[in-house]
Parts: sequence; C-alpha cells; structure tokens
Amino acid sequence: MTNTTRRTALALATLALAGLAGGPSPAAAADPVRVGLLSLTSHAPSILAAGKGYFAGEGLDVGFVSFQAAQPMAVAIASGDVDFGVTAISGSLISLAERGVVKVIGGALQETEGVPGQKILASKAAHDAGLATPADLAGKRFGITTAGSSFHYMAHKIADGAGIPRDSIELV
Repeated sequence: MTNTTRRTALALATLALAGLAGGPSPAAAADPVRVGLLSLTSHAPSILAAGKGYFAGEGLDVGFVSFQAAQPMAVAIASGDVDFGVTAISGSLISLAERGVVKVIGGALQETEGVPGQKILASKAAHDAGLATPADLAGKRFGITTAGSSFHYMAHKIADGAGIPRDSIELV
C-alpha cells in the first residue's frame, strides 16, 4: 500500500461505517439513531453536543454506544447493533468494507507530511528515564486497546518511522 493510499484509507476510515441506508425520510427523522464512539477524549465533542441539545434541536434522537476499540465497533455496525460509527481503521473494518457489509462515507483525519495527526505520550517517569523520542520506544511497553486495533497499526507506523523493528516494542 502506498503512502497516499494509506493516508486515504486512514482519512476515510476515521469517520467510517455508516452505509446502512441513504438519507432518512422526514417521517424517520424522529427515529432513534445509535452512534458508536470510542471511549476516548477525542469523541467528547459528540457527547457534549448531545448534552447541550444540539442534536435534539435538529430533530435527531441520538444515543451513544461506547466501545473500547475500533475493531468491535466495526462488527457492531455490520451486525446492526449501531447505525453509525466514528472510528479508525482496523483489520476487521477493512475486511467488512471489502465484503460490502459496511461502507466508509467520510474521513476526519488527514496525514500530511510534517503535520502529525496523532500524538505519542510518555509518562513523566518514562521521560525522565530517557524516553524522549519515538526511537526510544525500542525495548519499552506501548499501550494499545486491542490486537488488530487502530492503535496497533499506529504502533507499527511509529516503529517504522523511527527506524526500529516493530517487534522491539512490547504491545500491551
């Protein structure tokens, strides 16, 4: 996969997986919509918007279903447990999209050269112990949500970008 293709796939997959139907009819506008979100602060704006009544003000009855990782959300969309999801790329998303079970309808993240779309965080203790650059992750533990998740993918991208072997980072 080329860098352009990867960037495009990531951009499209971040706001992925609606594809269950076209636009709602006016009569269906009041029907509840179940939206899958990751349990991350990056998804807080949607919850805040609901709390402030923005969706209700537009005649939308939005309910949120929280997921710990992107992969189970893709499966939930395919099964109809949620109507729409805002997530990142995962192995199951790619597989389900290739089979036509889910449709990617937009994207929210663009990887642009020199503009990191994601941040790498280290605790103060780890930083004080010498973890100052991505290359310093070799021999360290790196937290991901689950195997095959978008964070798993990002860990490999970090290793590749830092010029260290992927297996030199312990994924936990």
